[in-house]
Amino acid sequence: MIIDGHAHACGQYLTAKALQLIMDDNKIDYTVLIPGELNSITTYKFKDYTLPDPYKDPVIKTIRLTRFATGITNMKSGIPKGIDTPLLSLV
Repeated sequence: MIIDGHAHACGQYLTAKALQLIMDDNKIDYTVLIPGELNSITTYKFKDYTLPDPYKDPVIKTIRLTRFATGITNMKSGIPKGIDTPLLSLV
């Protein structure tokens, strides 16, 4: 079983059909979706920070860039607030 633990429900993952095709191509069984830009088909490209050092955690750098980009463009106003209940089960 392969679980993709983070995908935004927008861009290339906006529709269930598109998401299922990507999951099938990558042999992913489950994906945990989080909110994205409402009804946006735009896919943003970020530099792959894992290339220089595949064992270094690239998440902090990516989070900082995302916060900066969403702050100056006001994109975050189009992202609906999620629920505050933790995920209890994947099944």
